[in-house]
This record gives sequence, structure tokens and C-alpha cells, in this order.
Amino acid sequence: DKKDVKGSTFAPLLLKATGNSKSVKLTWKKVKKADGYIIYGAQCGKKLKEIKKLGSSKKTYTHKKLKKAKYYKYMVVAYKKVKGKKVPIAMSTTVHVPTKGGKYAAPTKVKVKSKTITLKKGKTKSMKASLVLPKGKKSKTHVAKFRYESTNKKVVTVSKKGKLKAKKKGTAYIYVYAQNGTYIKVKVKVK
Repeated sequence: DKKDVKGSTFAPLLLKATGNSKSVKLTWKKVKKADGYIIYGAQCGKKLKEIKKLGSSKKTYTHKKLKKAKYYKYMVVAYKKVKGKKVPIAMSTTVHVPTKGGKYAAPTKVKVKSKTITLKKGKTKSMKASLVLPKGKKSKTHVAKFRYESTNKKVVTVSKKGKLKAKKKGTAYIYVYAQNGTYIKVKVKVK
């Protein structure tokens, strides 16, 4: 429950989960060259299992007949057919989301101090992020409160705690995302 599957990334699919009272809606970004998507899901604390296969034109799925006020987790795998086999070409990180009806809710927004950061090569900087939640609701964190991902690690890397390190001149983007897939994209320029 606390970790992402090895090799999974956030940026290619941008998977997001939104909880309703007895269902969860998943949305993602289409992956070029994908022949289809496999949805994995489970109640938090249980093992992920395959719940649906979808064609390449799909980018949403609603998981129904769920329990109220419970946390669920999901992962989407984009695959390509190679010699009759489904070969994964992109795997999303795992998203965790509660269904409505309890004191917990998913974040609606991720906020950062600045959406553009300029760094000199070799320098470091820590990012500060915060969550926006529906009024009167709490968030129960099943994975890290924030996860970070760089679109170009040759230009800038980011640690699990949000510390940036400028590697070489160029521009990269950092995705700062909450456990349900709500994210903000930060532009980093290295001079």
C-alpha cells in the first residue's frame, strides 16, 4: 500500500481518481502507440487485481458498486500488442482515493509557492507544496503526501522530499502530485 510498482511513472498517464459515494472515476492521458489499457484496483490494504481491459481510445473508467467512506487504490497499464502478447509500455503510479460519506476526502488541488523556478547548475532548492481539501474534510495519507517526478533527470533531479538539484543547462518540468493524482506542474530552468 505504501509503495509504487517498480518502473511506474506519473507523467505518461497522469492518472487521477475522483471518489463518489459508491464509485470511483479514473481519468488518464492517452499514451501514443498504446493498443489498450488494463485497469488494476482494490480496496486499500488488499492486493491490486485486474478489474478491466479497455481499448486504445479510452481514457476514463468508472469503478462501481463500491462501499461508502472507504479508501481504494488503482493503477493503469498502457500496453502494446507484440506477437500476440500484451507488453506494458507505460505504468501509472498508484492512486489512492476515498469514496464519499466519511470524514476523509481527496485533495482538490496542489499548491506551490512558484510555478517557475530558475537554478544555476549544481545548485539545490527545496520545494514547498500544500494541499487544498474540501471544507471540513481531512486527508488520510496512504502513500507519501506528495510525490515528485522530473521530466528530464539530466537537467534536474528531485528527491522524495522535493529537493531539486540542477544538473545541466536546460528546461525540465517537475510534477508534484497528491495520492489521488491531483497535480501541479512546475517549470525549472537551469542556467
